Amino acid sequence: MVGGPRGPVFLSVARAGQRIGGAIMFATSLALLADAFQGDDRGVAFGVFGAITGIAVAIGPVVGGGITSGLSWRWIFFVNVPIGVIAILLTLVRVEESRDAHAPRPDWLGFLTFSSALAALVYGLIEANSHSWGSGRVLGAIVTAAATMGDGTATAAPSV
Repeated sequence: MVGGPRGPVFLSVARAGQRIGGAIMFATSLALLADAFQGDDRGVAFGVFGAITGIAVAIGPVVGGGITSGLSWRWIFFVNVPIGVIAILLTLVRVEESRDAHAPRPDWLGFLTFSSALAALVYGLIEANSHSWGSGRVLGAIVTAAATMGDGTATAAPSV
C-alpha cells in the first residue's frame, strides 16, 4: 500500500507536517524573544537563539542519520515528541501571555495572493527542470507568480 502508514506518501505528509510546525515555532519564538527582552538583553537573547540554532543545524543531520541508520526512519518522528512536551511545559511555566490589543486583523487576501504566487513560482521552477524555460507551462507559471505577487499595496491593511 503506497499511501498507508508505512509508505512513502505517509512519510512525505508527515515530514510536511513537521516542517509546518517547525516554521510556526521558529517564527513564534522570535516574536516571543522580541517581546520578552528589552535593550541589551534583547541582543543577547537573539545571539543565544542564533547560536543554538546554528548548533542544531550542525548536529541535526548527524543525529538524524544516526537514528535512521541505527533504528529506522520511523523513529525520526519520535524525536520531536519529548522536545515538544518540554517546549509546551516551559512555555506554560515561563512565558507570559503577549497580545497587541491594537493588532490588525489577518490580511487573508494578501495571504492567499502571496501563497498563490509562491506556489506558481515553485511550480514553474520545478517544471523548468523537465521542460525548457521557454515552454508555455514554465513561462505561464512564472508570469502568474509575478502578476499575483504585485507590490502588496492592494491588500495592505489600513492603518489605524
